[in-house]
Amino acid sequence: MPVYVYKGIDSEGKKKKGIVEAENARLAKEKLRQEGIFPLEIKTGERASELLQKIKQIKFLKRIAGEDIALFTAQLSTLLNSGMPLYESLSAILDQTEDMRFKSVVSKLKEAINEGQSLADAMEKCDGVFSPLYINMVRAGESSGSLDIVLMRLYDYMESQAVLKRKVLTAMIYPAIILLVMVVVIWVLMSFVIPRITRIFEDIGQALPLYTRILIGVSGFISKWWPLILAFVILSIFLFRKFKSSPEGKKRIDLFKLRFPVLGRLYSMLIIARFSKTLGTLLQNGVPIVKALDIVKGVVNNYWIEEVIEKAKESVEEGAPLYITLKKSEFFPPIVTHMIAIGERSGELEKMLFSIAKNFESQIDAATSALTSVIEPVMILLMAGVVFFLIISIVLPIFQLNQLVR
Repeated sequence: MPVYVYKGIDSEGKKKKGIVEAENARLAKEKLRQEGIFPLEIKTGERASELLQKIKQIKFLKRIAGEDIALFTAQLSTLLNSGMPLYESLSAILDQTEDMRFKSVVSKLKEAINEGQSLADAMEKCDGVFSPLYINMVRAGESSGSLDIVLMRLYDYMESQAVLKRKVLTAMIYPAIILLVMVVVIWVLMSFVIPRITRIFEDIGQALPLYTRILIGVSGFISKWWPLILAFVILSIFLFRKFKSSPEGKKRIDLFKLRFPVLGRLYSMLIIARFSKTLGTLLQNGVPIVKALDIVKGVVNNYWIEEVIEKAKESVEEGAPLYITLKKSEFFPPIVTHMIAIGERSGELEKMLFSIAKNFESQIDAATSALTSVIEPVMILLMAGVVFFLIISIVLPIFQLNQLVR
């Protein structure tokens, strides 16, 4: 489709410029007027067209930030709740959206609604911008006539997941920074500083302590072979990524994540919290349980949990309770399957799933705090040990040399 570069003014008299896709210039002008922009100048943008095609070919540029989607969800829910029609709500959001990529998405949604399509169907055609979970909840909201309520629940779900993710990342950032700084400092010392100092000891020809000989050996190896070491590290990362992308590699790595001491338990709790919150949210908004389990399977991002959910889905299709299959799995704790069983028997499965999610989110919060409080002193002790080794390796020979001089 041709792309046109335009300059114009909006309904408030503000100057606007950008690009618009349309079959011809006349349709481009009509499209801009529908968006509340009066075009002053519009011309064919061959370079803009080429750039747009290149952008579409680059996958990572097509990704929209989660914050933008969350804000869009909250805005649309609020506008619909106030009684504004869907088309007008999208028009209002379009005027406020600054990110050009997401502006294009909202514009496509608006056009699709104007053509009589449902919002869920329009979202399906947005190249993966909206997740299957999002689309199915919107479809359920449209079917039940409670789209504004469903969107607000979606917003709450997205916010809770973002908060949970931030908590875990925050707990890991400090140790990661300390470790990175320590590695860089040691690398610089071993490659450039230590060789100059230890050369003095070698020139003297005096017998050196074991600590110093180890330091000289390690420093010499790093300073001489650092290009090979760097190449080995890069190759290792490449091979690991390739192994991780293979089916067998994903299976082994996902199992390792689940069984890794301490961190494996935290990872398992994250998956169970996400599973429970997502499934509860879908069921609460009228998505059938089989379809909901199929969506949740794509959210957990772990091969072994996905296998359990797939088996659970097949069992539910055959009329068996959900908890039966989950109970046979080693990855779902007994408390989880017990609470799900109670929820199924009482007809309050959604409520019980939310309780599970809340319970595990609290455990994750406590576990990350405890982990941070343990990791910080360990990292400090590790750094102190490295510094002590460096000091003793350099100072001890100097002290011995002074003794000889006297």
